[in-house]
Amino acid sequence: MRVGVISTSNVQVALIKEVLTPVVGDLIIYDMSHVDSGELSATEVHALIVDFSDEAILQSEDVLEMLNRDEPVCVLNERELYSMSHAERQAWCNKLVDELKRSLPDLADSLDSRKAEIESRIANDTWVIGCSSGGPQAIRDFLAELPTLPVSIFLVQHLTEAAFNTYVQRVRECTTRWEVVAAEHGAKIRAGTIFIVPRDNTVEVRNGMIHLRPVKPSAYSPSINSVIRSVFSSIPGKLGVIILTGMGDDGASGIRDLKGKAKVVMAQDEDSSQARSMPDAARETGAVTFSGKPAELARQMYRMYGIGNH
Repeated sequence: MRVGVISTSNVQVALIKEVLTPVVGDLIIYDMSHVDSGELSATEVHALIVDFSDEAILQSEDVLEMLNRDEPVCVLNERELYSMSHAERQAWCNKLVDELKRSLPDLADSLDSRKAEIESRIANDTWVIGCSSGGPQAIRDFLAELPTLPVSIFLVQHLTEAAFNTYVQRVRECTTRWEVVAAEHGAKIRAGTIFIVPRDNTVEVRNGMIHLRPVKPSAYSPSINSVIRSVFSSIPGKLGVIILTGMGDDGASGIRDLKGKAKVVMAQDEDSSQARSMPDAARETGAVTFSGKPAELARQMYRMYGIGNH
């Protein structure tokens, strides 16, 4: 299915691409220059999303004329995605895809197949991100570059018990793309969600549900090693691991225990780490295949899911 978007807002286009690309494939983007050149009127897309939240599009006679044509199917959008929560964007996506399926029944099967493929990935793709000293800033830089992906993330930051709730809120404020919650016993694993692991606990995943398991207090809490081991042993698919800035070597022995069976292991580079010993220890395992600044790690991660930019 070929789907186009007509909008003059770079932010709106980026968010539409982020939400829709995994479901419908690469989008063809149009703006007023394509209207003026006649490229829009000659488009061969099956469906065109017309961004009526954009005043310039709303007032364009050429765009309005497209609405009277039988082809392509025009789907109107009157909402700005920037102000939506993650859940609202997913609901918007589902509603738009349902409209595409109704309007283009011959292509509905291709959408359903792609959705099934994504759901299969969701069931298997889990990541553990570990950090300590300097972690809050590294996470802020990382999430600023990370679009919503069909994965769940367990974030393991060394914290005092008193700082936990504040940390959850600060991570939540770093991103509107991901849902950020404290990991709770019995919670369902959800794609597009970051679960922050509480102190003195490790995490197992059974039948798509989180099981918190108390562990003895240690020098590093929550323990990145423990979470890597327990999540890896309990999920059906491969585990991705990212080790960010921190003092000590937490995460390294957990990575060794993966014995090359991780989806990928990445680490923050020396120059951008406030404390380099933890990512250095990860590199010393020989399992790290990519090092970079937090933003570069995010870009490398989303390229793995076929998204070149956002």
